Amino acid sequence: MARPPLALGHHGSIKVTRDRGQWVARCRFRDLDGITRRVARWGTSKTAAQQALQDELRERRGEQTEILRPDSRFREASVIWMRKIRERRADSTADTYDHCLRKQVLPQLAELRLHECDVAQLDAFFTRLERARRPVEHPGGTTLERPTYAANTRRQIRAITSGVLQQAVLHKAILTNPVRELERIESPKGHRTAPPRGLTPEERRRLLAYVDTDKTAIRADLPDMIRFALGSGLRIGEICAVRWTDLDGMPVVIEHDMRLVPVVAVRQNVYPVKGKGRGCPGSRGT
Repeated sequence: MARPPLALGHHGSIKVTRDRGQWVARCRFRDLDGITRRVARWGTSKTAAQQALQDELRERRGEQTEILRPDSRFREASVIWMRKIRERRADSTADTYDHCLRKQVLPQLAELRLHECDVAQLDAFFTRLERARRPVEHPGGTTLERPTYAANTRRQIRAITSGVLQQAVLHKAILTNPVRELERIESPKGHRTAPPRGLTPEERRRLLAYVDTDKTAIRADLPDMIRFALGSGLRIGEICAVRWTDLDGMPVVIEHDMRLVPVVAVRQNVYPVKGKGRGCPGSRGT
């Protein structure tokens, strides 16, 4: 019976012999092009020859992507997926996905084999998320139970789970992505999200009066920032990224009267990046 071929990037047993006053280490190595070659390296001692051969084998392997198989763990596929996300997405997006993956997905799916991640298993996982409740205390001592994971949070978890399992599909560890067979995530029956509202004139007056007299707020330049936010409607990160060159004016005719309307160009955003400090990507439009 023929001997089975070595796996890609793997070597056979290493043999060390003495040849013409030097030590030589030899083995068979299957390169990433599928061809098995004999590799040899010399050294002044047995250990030196072995080390030289190991260094050569590591260089031949290069940066090899781990291959997923049906019995690989979900967490192994998540490492490959997260690596791609960090290469292709903004740092802030990658941090958000990484936090959700570690805190909400891996605690329940990490040790499952990929072939065990079928529709029934994932449907049970999302059902547990939907039914999870947490106590919320209200003024007056009343305690109510609220869903732990809102519909939007569960949709994000679903997108992450689908992305991880799509890596398994690409590696042919599973035939299809089971997340695509799950039911849509709907908001609870009768659930209504309160529409956003602006501050009333009285609330705005009280807010500005407070920050104008609070020493901590003044040291942090909050009075100017809050006024800028009220006037522009920008997010905090967008406000912090505004430069003088982003400010301009546009002439507008109002009732036969020419007026100069202030304009701010939103070109950047400031946000915290885990392990790097503050991030500020380039121009993204007006």
